[in-house]
Amino acid sequence: MGTMRQRGEGRWELRAFVGRDEQGRPRQVSRSFRGTKTAARKELARLETEVNDGKLGRADTLGVTVGTLLERYLRHLESEGRAPKTLTTYRYYVRRLAEDPIVRIKVRRLTTWDLDELDDRLAAAGRSPAVRLKVHTLLSGALKQATRWGMCPVNVAGLARKPKAVRTRIVVPSVEEVRAIIAEAERRDPILGAAFMLAALTGVRRGELCALRWTDLDLDAGTLTVARSISETPATTRDHGAAEGPTKTHQVRTMALDGAAVAMLRRHRAHAEERAAAAHGVVLRPDGFVFSLDSLDGSSFTRPDKLSKVFADVVDALGLRLTLHSLRHFVATQLAASGDHAVRTIAGRLGHADASVTLRTYAEWLPAADRAAADHLGRVLSSGGPGTPDLAAREVRRSPTRRRGAAVSGASPAER
Repeated sequence: MGTMRQRGEGRWELRAFVGRDEQGRPRQVSRSFRGTKTAARKELARLETEVNDGKLGRADTLGVTVGTLLERYLRHLESEGRAPKTLTTYRYYVRRLAEDPIVRIKVRRLTTWDLDELDDRLAAAGRSPAVRLKVHTLLSGALKQATRWGMCPVNVAGLARKPKAVRTRIVVPSVEEVRAIIAEAERRDPILGAAFMLAALTGVRRGELCALRWTDLDLDAGTLTVARSISETPATTRDHGAAEGPTKTHQVRTMALDGAAVAMLRRHRAHAEERAAAAHGVVLRPDGFVFSLDSLDGSSFTRPDKLSKVFADVVDALGLRLTLHSLRHFVATQLAASGDHAVRTIAGRLGHADASVTLRTYAEWLPAADRAAADHLGRVLSSGGPGTPDLAAREVRRSPTRRRGAAVSGASPAER
């Protein structure tokens, strides 16, 4: 028997009864679904079938340990299409926890105390707050899924101590340093020069830069669409450790390109066509990758780690200590410090799904934008134009009135 409840426009919560626990309390599994009411009913029927077939909510889930849950959780994330890099990271931490006592505890008996004790053990072993936070995030996600599967009534990680990662200071290159990087990269390979210049003009992530295709560019309109990203995968896969997939936030964004960016990309396109024509029988593919270092026709993408490696070689030659991600910081801080761009605009250009991420990351550079906004409003309201009242003069004219009011402040309300 199952039930469905609407949680919003096109959002449904589906529940199916799977039996009773040792105390006789009813147990259910739940699933979130997006779609029409008819589609939700079909999904509920599938959920009930899975329960009836013994795939969900079986009696043996009462004895599942944390270690077994983590393995099932990883398989679940993989089936949902979670980013390969995320899966690789989670698998690494699951292996690190394999010898810890927590993996032998039954999920339904796990307590907040157990999670706090785990964090204490990790801290005593010298694990950084950042590592401890990732372990906490992994367990919290697994336990949240466990409640949906009916393995436990509540996610105890929600009450556990959450480690606070120490935020490292952002290293931002100067304008002169970015120019030097682009010039050195151009000297080594025009493809690198074009790639690093576009990164410094748009702030795209390195995986997005590697996934950019010629069909994503509209140079006549002066726009660039970021629709995909190249992600790292386990080295055992056929794609040699990288694959094309959605962006980090699973969103597509289009940004404007200025005249300098358009001119640079036109030159880069001409160079790519000349390079392909120089090889007999090779034609640049219309949907080829824009910054392909390994194919003349643009049929193969450049791995993000390879692009980072050549960037490291360039900055080492210049005596700088920067990473490719530093160009992303350069874009954000330049826009924030100029005071002419709203946080939402900066977040949109960077591809942040939530502007609060931009605020937290670049708060140090945002006061300039706030000061520029205050100055702008002051100019608008105080000096305005024809027909706009001068607030400063108005203040002076009102001051004698306030002095007279002060002189009769002792009068009764009726007299005033």
